[in-house]
Amino acid sequence: MTTKLPTTLLECIHINLSKEFIQIREKQKQLFTSKFINLWYTIYSYQVEDYTENLKYFTNISRENLRHFKVTFKGIRYQYDDLINFLAEWAVLEVNHKYCYNKNKSNHRSFTKSYRVKTGFLKNTNMSEVKIDFEKIFGNTRNKEFWLEKYPNYTSMIQDCYNTTIDLDGFVHWLYENEGTELKYKMIKGSVVMTYLTTERIIRYINQVLKFHYKNLWFKISDEGRFYSSLTNLPSKSIKFLKLNGKKLVELDVKNCQPLLLSYLINHPAYKIDVENGVFYDKMAKALDLKRVEFKLFSYRYIFFPNTHLKSGKIYNTLNNHYPGLIGEINNLKKETNLALTLQKLESDIFVQKIGKLPFGKITRHDSVLVLNENSAFFEMCIKKEFSKLGLKVNVEEKKYLP
Repeated sequence: MTTKLPTTLLECIHINLSKEFIQIREKQKQLFTSKFINLWYTIYSYQVEDYTENLKYFTNISRENLRHFKVTFKGIRYQYDDLINFLAEWAVLEVNHKYCYNKNKSNHRSFTKSYRVKTGFLKNTNMSEVKIDFEKIFGNTRNKEFWLEKYPNYTSMIQDCYNTTIDLDGFVHWLYENEGTELKYKMIKGSVVMTYLTTERIIRYINQVLKFHYKNLWFKISDEGRFYSSLTNLPSKSIKFLKLNGKKLVELDVKNCQPLLLSYLINHPAYKIDVENGVFYDKMAKALDLKRVEFKLFSYRYIFFPNTHLKSGKIYNTLNNHYPGLIGEINNLKKETNLALTLQKLESDIFVQKIGKLPFGKITRHDSVLVLNENSAFFEMCIKKEFSKLGLKVNVEEKKYLP
């Protein structure tokens, strides 16, 4: 299958191949080029998986996952570590020599297990279409049977992930057609900033969906019962390209979910009314002259996630004005429990243990669930029923991803 990679990366490999192997023929050059590109992409893929948002760190890759990268030229066999050394010399990737075995033994090949790609090739460059052996790169070492045996209590949710497909061509086309578009706000070093669909992010997103496409899936259950998977980790822009059992999906999203669950743990009638109506974020954002998403991110940073008490500042004053006594109750609650983990546990009890176990196709994404259009009314009823057991009314927003 083909994908697009930075032209500067390809040019670097071509130029250095000609310098390194002076008498190399065109056919051999193509073979070498293919090996180098696939090796670079493999290391990049592991790095993305380990450090989705920050690729400045080294990532460990076992010998078994790289040993198939080898090529012969004029009777000399070049193994994966030889090829990696070439790429390092050409400043395409870096090797962390801190982690080497038998480093001083001349009769034994050193095994370096920590690498990182040079991400400068991913920025401000033209793109070229190249062929990548994704099936080999993303070959699944842990198949469905492995995960079902590891998590037998989550069989239906794992099966639903394997029954989900993505319109790969459609999503990749959308990415390249919309390069530069705004994505979403994120909290970075205490500030709320907009993120954009950059060239580097496009390559990263393609990498993620390709792994999913080839069913190189992973699953994890947190201590609080949250269900994490390759699907929950997909970029949000890919959701409209997903199909479950061959059908498009709708998303049921609980508005103000974390603040709503907090109202189960404290006693504040005015606050409870607003979170049940799904207007808490909007009301606070307006009072602080912020966008809704900006206040939402600030609330997680300063109210819900930290165990420290909020004692002053604009958010503190505005909360006190709108909901007198609320901050005091939250601070008292934090003395007894880890608030963020407690809220995640309540959320998981509903969306994983109850909604996730329903005998209908579904994809849970923490406080939302993707379902078939014909089942949306049933799932909405079930969500409201589960929240009602906590004495809460819930505002469920339906987002349609139909053609």
